[in-house]
Amino acid sequence: AQIACGDAGIVDGVPGAGIAQVRTASSTRATFDFVELDASNTSVVAAPSETLLFSGVGIYRLCFCRPSDVLACDKGSDFQANTGLFVARGPYIGTTLECGAGQADCTLDILRGVGLATGDQLLILEATSSDLAQPCRTGTQTVENKSLPADPVSGAAGGTYFAFGNISEAAVPGEYAMCWRPAGSSQDFKAFAGYLHISCRPGYFELSDSTGTKKCTLCTKGYYCLGGSSTRESVKTACRGHSTSPAKGAVSEEECQCIPGYFDDEALSYCVACPAGKYRTEEMDVTTCAECETGNSPAGASNLSQCLCPSGQLDLDPRPYDFNCTEVTASEDFTAAVSDAETTDIPVVTGTMALEIDVTVAGTNDADAVEALRTALIKSLAESLGVDREAIDIDMDALLANLTSGNRRLTAALTLTSPAADVDLAPFLHGRRLTVGSLTYTVRVADQAAASTAQDNFNIDEVATSLKENLPEDLRRFLVSASGDSKPGLATYRLNCSQAAHGKGKAFPFGISPTSTDDCECTAGYQPVLDSPDDVCEECSFGFYKTDIADSACKACGTIYCTSGDDCPDVLPTLSTSTKKSLSSAACECPPGYYASNQFSKSNCSVCGTDHFCSGGRQRQVCRPGSSTGVLLRAATADECACNVQDGSPGRKAVLWAPGSKALDCSCGSGYYHLNDAGRESCEVCPKPGVRCAGGFLQNASWGYAADSHYPPVSDVGHFMVGYDSAEACSVNIEGKSVCRGGVPFGATEPQCEVGHTGLLCGACQAEYTRDRGGQMYCQPCERLGSATLMIIMTNVDLIMKSGWSLVLGHRALC
Repeated sequence: AQIACGDAGIVDGVPGAGIAQVRTASSTRATFDFVELDASNTSVVAAPSETLLFSGVGIYRLCFCRPSDVLACDKGSDFQANTGLFVARGPYIGTTLECGAGQADCTLDILRGVGLATGDQLLILEATSSDLAQPCRTGTQTVENKSLPADPVSGAAGGTYFAFGNISEAAVPGEYAMCWRPAGSSQDFKAFAGYLHISCRPGYFELSDSTGTKKCTLCTKGYYCLGGSSTRESVKTACRGHSTSPAKGAVSEEECQCIPGYFDDEALSYCVACPAGKYRTEEMDVTTCAECETGNSPAGASNLSQCLCPSGQLDLDPRPYDFNCTEVTASEDFTAAVSDAETTDIPVVTGTMALEIDVTVAGTNDADAVEALRTALIKSLAESLGVDREAIDIDMDALLANLTSGNRRLTAALTLTSPAADVDLAPFLHGRRLTVGSLTYTVRVADQAAASTAQDNFNIDEVATSLKENLPEDLRRFLVSASGDSKPGLATYRLNCSQAAHGKGKAFPFGISPTSTDDCECTAGYQPVLDSPDDVCEECSFGFYKTDIADSACKACGTIYCTSGDDCPDVLPTLSTSTKKSLSSAACECPPGYYASNQFSKSNCSVCGTDHFCSGGRQRQVCRPGSSTGVLLRAATADECACNVQDGSPGRKAVLWAPGSKALDCSCGSGYYHLNDAGRESCEVCPKPGVRCAGGFLQNASWGYAADSHYPPVSDVGHFMVGYDSAEACSVNIEGKSVCRGGVPFGATEPQCEVGHTGLLCGACQAEYTRDRGGQMYCQPCERLGSATLMIIMTNVDLIMKSGWSLVLGHRALC
């Protein structure tokens, strides 16, 4: 809908704040100017930046306002008269063009705008801030050092088509501004036309070199590079699980192939491990796996040497491809036979890097900082080489010693202080960097082929760039660079499952080629923890066992054979085990709630029955005195023998049980008290503070309670029972000791107060006792006071204080 004059605000980005002032005027004609002029109306006095039109392009309505006493003509609603149209010519903001480094014929096919014409020009400028329009306004960020077209490009087809030509291979990827000026104009390129994204083409990824300059780098093995400007496209992407790209420069995921030990499942469209009993080498067809002669191998076997004897058997033939599978009769024998599998020697890739410090950046350099640096370096190497972090070790002990040795030139650089006159840093500085030492890294790999790939993938620039991202803010002064021969070498390394993190219950399965302790699998009696991010093994639970070394689940014991007739449940439970991490089916026995009634069979199980509890196996025990399982027939522990709660009718003792009580007669335990609430009896937690609950029963009649009654709540010293289970603190003391004795229940015939005191909270005096300051001192015999006159005065005061004090305390007792 069209907007009428007076209905909208003043347009932003127009010189003169969007309000044109009269330049010349007559009775029939007037000239207006948005730019401020001098008194003669011939020279511009406004700043150059205030003479430029930065509004959005389009057609606007011109509205007139004549100032008066009631109209200031300084807001949109004042301008009511329509006088014409105002056309802002130029390109619409929002055009985006993407071209790749090395791309031929980078062309902007359609530039949209208002009043565009053939001969309009675009100029590429470097964007140095989040405001990409700013370079167009300042016109200072040229792209001559970015290997991009530095000259203006003229438009064709009515100013909508621009051809930038071929983009150099060395073009720096990033985001640039396209700035516009009209045809025939000699003005600067001030109008922002849109974005130019220079990205890496397919097969390359974006990487910064040691100077911080971005460049496009050939994609490494094991990865593919889509190319493009988005975050996802500009980086290299690892091939999906268990696949790799066989050569550098892969441009899509389709070039990733299954690694040995895995095959391409066409139905699932990803690499699947060869099933147990099969294997696949690199030379074999990618869609099939070969059968093992023994019919057994771990899932993902990559060569014939990983074929194993069937479960429960050991290969006693020392030749690598011949088998003599022999039965293992006991799980203990099997465990002993695989104890050596906790360790193995593997090939490793090893090399060195130089560590430098940017001396212009402050930061820490203590032992904790070095450890944080080690962690970040491991992550950066893993990301560059495509290996697990756990497969990388970095020796930084010598570096740590160097940093903390008191070396004067290092100290001067690290503390950013002016060095002493005899400490010359110049020979050691490279620009703003100071070399402080070197570090050795070791990468564990499975075989020589993997070692060759790691050697070929190593890129010091990539490691350095990744390190900047992975380091904490206070450690980004640390930098790495090549040290000597940057190509890593080969060595050997010993892996030990038991020494690894989360290594409990792990060993290397027979026939595998491990690369790190991540290849350790759960040994006999252990299984993987489901959904664990740390690859933890846990003991087989009760009712389960396991004899193999494999990341497979523990096996469940079978179902019981119930011999209790009608008492047997419709759904029979499974057998259990007396301990966790059981190693064989021989450990399976009757589960809790049942017992083995047949001495010749562990699976013939009878229901435990009433007034008994069965912990499993052949165990069957009677409930403690005063307790019963009631209708529960399959109690497993003594705790399921509930105390007999009786109805409390005359002549019968109510017996209860409280958690934590050690009494066998089922009374309330210590810290609990008996409560009879309208016939509903329970043991309640002792209220605090001021109340003590001993639990149990009274041995003798006390406080008006009969013998064998539940021990009632009593007051603590310094407190007064104001209800059956509530007490209030007393305020009157005799030489620092409260007049409230404590140890007395509510309503007891035995007094709660010391001699001479009575009433609620022992706040009143007994007959022939009084106090000289009411409510603040203890009661004394009357003969201890001085004169009779003083006695009469204090008696009156005492009566007044007693009345007020009792009212207050009475109110508290009711709340």
